[in-house]
Amino acid sequence: MTGRSVVLTGRGVVSPLGVGIDQHWEALYAGRSAVSRRDRLAALGLPASRGAEVAPEAIQPHLARLPRKQQKLWNRATLLAMLAGALAMEDAALSPGAGDPQRFGVLLGVNMLAWDLGSMLEYLAAAESPDAPCVLDMARASGFCMRSINPLDFSLKTLPNLIAGHLAIANGAQGFCRAVTEGHVGGARAVGDAVRLIAEGDLDVALCGGADDQLEELFFATQRGPRPIW
Repeated sequence: MTGRSVVLTGRGVVSPLGVGIDQHWEALYAGRSAVSRRDRLAALGLPASRGAEVAPEAIQPHLARLPRKQQKLWNRATLLAMLAGALAMEDAALSPGAGDPQRFGVLLGVNMLAWDLGSMLEYLAAAESPDAPCVLDMARASGFCMRSINPLDFSLKTLPNLIAGHLAIANGAQGFCRAVTEGHVGGARAVGDAVRLIAEGDLDVALCGGADDQLEELFFATQRGPRPIW
């Protein structure tokens, strides 16, 4: 360690309690809960009838902060990360590309899974063997699916490291960029790694934290268990 001081200069929060640090903190201080009835997962047979999620109407007023043409390339976790990053940059009074871009990094805790369940089920059904239920027919998969598949749904929207990549590109960060896929502790690990990199002189500025979509159908289905998903 070089003994460099590390300070928090900007905060960006996108949570079920509110978009922006002020709304989030006011809700926490008032003891408000964002948990409500959610029928989407239960309708798929998943054991979840209540949850807390960031409502689309809460995000909509803030979309102007983000590059419009790029939004079609993002999954929901990327959208949340990009908005939180924009809010943090504003709170820190930083503009994209400020300072030395090669000493500006991104460290982000993310989930491994980012598949759109609706799109996946469509192609799985089309690739099922006509002779053996629930068996993948590679000839059908290669024929139908590869001709009609949307590359956004099965490439740019599914790679977890691209969430950090989008955040880096949008903010002109050309330094250290890492997606930390360590489950529920990924965000905290990303912050800790960012502190170390700045303290040791490898970076001057870092966007760090975590972003995911815990109520995304496929993620919930694969991660659910007897305990709550935090």
